Amino acid sequence: MSIRAEYIWIDGTVPLPYMRSKTKIVDDSSDLPIWGFDGS
Repeated sequence: MSIRAEYIWIDGTVPLPYMRSKTKIVDDSSDLPIWGFDGS
């Protein structure tokens, strides 16, 4: 069974904070990537 992993972060605060996200489909939880604080 595939897993949809979604990383959500707040991008900046001036003039307004925006929510951004990144989604990745993996086959197993052991395949989850280590994402940086900015979604990279």
